[in-house]
Amino acid sequence: MLLVAVTIASAVCRAAGACPGAESAGRGTSLRQVATFDLPGPPGQRFDYLTFDDRGQYLFSAHLGAGLLHVIDVRLNAVARTVRGVPGVEGVA
Repeated sequence: MLLVAVTIASAVCRAAGACPGAESAGRGTSLRQVATFDLPGPPGQRFDYLTFDDRGQYLFSAHLGAGLLHVIDVRLNAVARTVRGVPGVEGVA
């Protein structure tokens, strides 16, 4: 799931022209993996929606079953913060 999130974030970043290497986005290049890392929280709980903040370069990942919201800094490819105590978190805007 995280691989998909990072790939989506990278694609959005490139499309916006805000990332290093964005100049290749218009040349028909395909998506590529830029990083992988584990998200905190209990295993086996499902993730829900992803929201990308192109200005701040954060990816928000709702960890629905665990009641967590992960804030991922895509510049560092690391979890910047985990917000706990949001049971049933689904969409984030």
